[in-house]
Amino acid sequence: MMISTFYTIQYTDMNGRIAFLAIIFLIIKSLEYINAYAALHWESFATQNYFDQQGIFVNLMITLPLLLMSFLMLIMFLREASQLIIQVKSMQLKNKQQQSQRKHKQNQNQNQN
Repeated sequence: MMISTFYTIQYTDMNGRIAFLAIIFLIIKSLEYINAYAALHWESFATQNYFDQQGIFVNLMITLPLLLMSFLMLIMFLREASQLIIQVKSMQLKNKQQQSQRKHKQNQNQNQN
């Protein structure tokens, strides 16, 4: 799952990342029902009943890693957004500098005439 998170963060567009976050949300949302089902049928696949009313076992084993991946994706979104802001600001400064150079040249040309 971590490999798919890193792949999604590195190589997919924004729509792929949002879809991945939606899938994580749906998994976390459905875990309440999975925990209730597992609490009823734990004898068929386990030797002890790990599935209590609060769902602590399910939250620790499934939800916590998914939330950590979501947090990692959030950090990467913020990093990407900050890089884009830096790029936009540097382009604005370059354009402003070019415009001031053009005005300076135009003023020089007008003074020479």
